[in-house]
Amino acid sequence: MPQAEHSCDAPPLPGTQAEVLRELQANMPDSGELEALHAYLDSGGDPTQLGRAEQLFVALRHVARLPQKLQVRRPRGAGAW
Repeated sequence: MPQAEHSCDAPPLPGTQAEVLRELQANMPDSGELEALHAYLDSGGDPTQLGRAEQLFVALRHVARLPQKLQVRRPRGAGAW
């Protein structure tokens, strides 16, 4: 299967679901950052003017208990991450 081309400013996504979840966990905004993001949006701020990471969390902002849902347990018998 041929490699997909990526623009120079957009690195390829991690290869596995576990890697994606780890990245989301590691980069979750804290409560103050989320409050600032919500205040920006509630005041009519344009989400397209935000960075890629902020736009992702705009898209995920209505997911209830997102930080808890991102908690991943290693499957039994699996090696360390």
